[in-house]
Amino acid sequence: MKAEEILKIEKCGDLFTNDIDKCKEEYKNLSKLYHPDINKTTTSDVFIKITKLYKRAVNMIQSGTCEKTNYIEIKTDSSKTLAINYLSSFKFEIGMCYICNENIIYIFDEDKEKYYFNAIKRIKSIKYSDRKMEKNFSKLMPKIHSIYKTLDGKHCLVLSKPKDVVLLKDVFEYFNNSIDDKHVAWIISRLSNIACFLKTNNIVHNGININNCFVSLENHVIYLFGGWWYATKEDEKMFGTTKEIFSVMPISSKESKKSSTVTDLESIKLLGRHLLGEVNCRKLALKKDIPKDLIEFLNSGSSENPFKEFEKWDKTLIKAYKKRKFIKIFIENLYKRRG
Repeated sequence: MKAEEILKIEKCGDLFTNDIDKCKEEYKNLSKLYHPDINKTTTSDVFIKITKLYKRAVNMIQSGTCEKTNYIEIKTDSSKTLAINYLSSFKFEIGMCYICNENIIYIFDEDKEKYYFNAIKRIKSIKYSDRKMEKNFSKLMPKIHSIYKTLDGKHCLVLSKPKDVVLLKDVFEYFNNSIDDKHVAWIISRLSNIACFLKTNNIVHNGININNCFVSLENHVIYLFGGWWYATKEDEKMFGTTKEIFSVMPISSKESKKSSTVTDLESIKLLGRHLLGEVNCRKLALKKDIPKDLIEFLNSGSSENPFKEFEKWDKTLIKAYKKRKFIKIFIENLYKRRG
């Protein structure tokens, strides 16, 4: 590490290994590089910072704890300790989510276990009518890697994910909270296709939003990994949803408190407006740099049939963009930039 990088470090685990012998060796080597009596080109504040971090590291190692950026330890009720290095994290309405290289970890608050068990139930209930459907959709659906109960009574759901897949929310923030309409268009296409698949399973997801969708930018693929804790069968009593999705739910669902496919279709349109940087329909309609046909679709009401909505969307794409073509979305080191 360069001197300026060391001065920015706040957690000792970002400089020293969580092992007492390795930690001492690392401190010895760093002293040779940055001690002002040995290296006349360095300043004393760098060595002071190194020493401060070293002392804290020794104390933490001896007490059996560790502090490191994007790192947590989860103690389970079976006496296991899960050491997690994560790329991104965020608090959602009923817990915490950690995005790792090959996993997504959802930790549900102690009083939200019914959502945890519902998520597992709904994920396991996903069916495919034939091999073609399974080939096309199974990779887009969540796969449970493992489950745990933490020592403090929380429930932990670990899902598998491909290495190149990132959280849509992180992509949105990378582009300063507004994504180019051409990319929003293919995201809507993929989600509309997923909505049709959910209909064949008689499932209403009730949680399609920016926090629960994941994306492969290179392949233009959307994965619906999160939010399954709200999913139910059509016309079943709802478990709940987010405030944003509740705002676009049909009145009939609000009154009956039963799930409707319309909620998912309206959620997709809400997400489209969100990604364009304006969820308000009137304000979005004033934007001149976005195709009028795209705006009209996202601002229009949805029918109960996702297949008809998909046909409507297909016509919208042709009007808005004429000939279709693959447009690469370029992001360099998404999580390094965020860090």
